Amino acid sequence: MLVATDAAAEQKAAADKKLAEGPAVPGIVVIGDQSRFVVEVGDDALNVFNVLRIVNTAKTPVQTDGPLVFQLPKAAVGAGMLEGSTPKAVAGGNKVTVTGPFPPGNTSVQFAYSIPLGDESITIEQKMPVQMTELAVVAQKVGDMRLTSPQISGQRDMPADGQNYIVAQGGAVKAGNTVSLTLSGLPHRPSWPKNLALLLAGVILVGGAWAATRASRKPDVAAHRKRLHSQRERLFSELAALEKQRARGMNPDDYAARRAALISALEDLYAGLEREVA
Repeated sequence: MLVATDAAAEQKAAADKKLAEGPAVPGIVVIGDQSRFVVEVGDDALNVFNVLRIVNTAKTPVQTDGPLVFQLPKAAVGAGMLEGSTPKAVAGGNKVTVTGPFPPGNTSVQFAYSIPLGDESITIEQKMPVQMTELAVVAQKVGDMRLTSPQISGQRDMPADGQNYIVAQGGAVKAGNTVSLTLSGLPHRPSWPKNLALLLAGVILVGGAWAATRASRKPDVAAHRKRLHSQRERLFSELAALEKQRARGMNPDDYAARRAALISALEDLYAGLEREVA
């Protein structure tokens, strides 16, 4: 078998490889095509996935002015990197930082975070550290959920794997601009638990103030009441910690069981306070 080779092509490939392995030079990168935001609706939170491709069109590695910093929404929790992402990307606090230099071609940056459900409408805002050549969004559609954004030029519903999705596209997003996506018609929790918590807090404050006026008359009763107040503060601290665990993705059954136990303990404690007042 005779095999013909293109000597000029081989020389060009060798030269490109040498440039790619050479030192980095100052330059710019963009978030290229096939980058997208994917939104899934969970039981208690929106799960937002950033699947991004950092593109260096030069033949040599480039070093940007500084690391690329993706500032996450204020309500974001549980940020983390996904498998397949470059090791140069690190999630910490409320941001994801990607350091250079960037080799020629594509650098995969994939991360995710959650935004707790609660309101009927939630806006996701992310500032782009470099230009995004094209905006693409895929959002799981639940019920009559709607997606709106000033940067989206077109969208359509698409069924897949027994689910409905909103597929939306938009133009380029300049470096420093913020991508804003508003999802409305979301499943949300009723407001009565929050109102009940506020009512209980008011009852506790009134009861505590009244008990303070009686403490000086009965030292033994005052000491016992102080212990009850201490237990009350501990239970409310545990309840607040439980709510934070729920926001981070705690098992709904474990959350419900633990919350019921704490509420029951608080009810018993209030009954004890009422007996002391009597």
